[in-house]
Amino acid sequence: SDGARPLEGAQWYQRLAQRVVHWLGTVTRAGQLYAIDTRLRPDGSKSLLVQSMDAYAGYQQQRAWTWEHQALVRARVVCGDAQMGASFAQLRQRVLARPRVPARVAAEVSAMRERWRAERDRSDAERFDLKQGAGGLLDLEFLLQGLALAHAARVPLLTESTSTVALIGALEGARALAPAPAATLRAAHGVLLQRALTCTLDDRPRLVAREPALMQHAAGVLRVAASCGFVFAPEKT
Repeated sequence: SDGARPLEGAQWYQRLAQRVVHWLGTVTRAGQLYAIDTRLRPDGSKSLLVQSMDAYAGYQQQRAWTWEHQALVRARVVCGDAQMGASFAQLRQRVLARPRVPARVAAEVSAMRERWRAERDRSDAERFDLKQGAGGLLDLEFLLQGLALAHAARVPLLTESTSTVALIGALEGARALAPAPAATLRAAHGVLLQRALTCTLDDRPRLVAREPALMQHAAGVLRVAASCGFVFAPEKT
């Protein structure tokens, strides 16, 4: 900055990022706008809040976990400097399209999914957690992200899809999903998402009764996942 108390560039961007995070976390009468967990940045809380593109690229290419690459599947530039956005898009494509062992991807994605489920799933004998429950929205998302990582080296076009519906279609086009499983996932996503959005609009938790029709969709997600090598919600012994 060039004011009365100038700051170095790195320090200026750190403060700007802190201010943006504060704005996004503003609490209104309707609740908090967005909960931002800055611990999920590259290298966690021990790293700077803002990094250079070179540092970020090095992390993604050398040290990032599979779940962080899963997040890149959905990542897209929405605003800001055009050159920086183009650099990010190119890096994202390189990271997602690098060769991977499908079985290893499935194992790592499955392990992270079950770890998260153990911490967050609020399902019980009578109610189903639409997001975290077995066969719910996150199982579907983890499955699609895992398949994208496993097959993007063979079909780079998979890196161009960031929405759930588009990704199902892209995976079907890449023959990573057969038509019938793809249709199963589309139907399940439509029903689960609609029910989840209804809960959000009604300002109530995403917990609903275990209706037979709904649970059939959840079971369909689990069947497709299992057929692709992903082990979600394994039976407890």
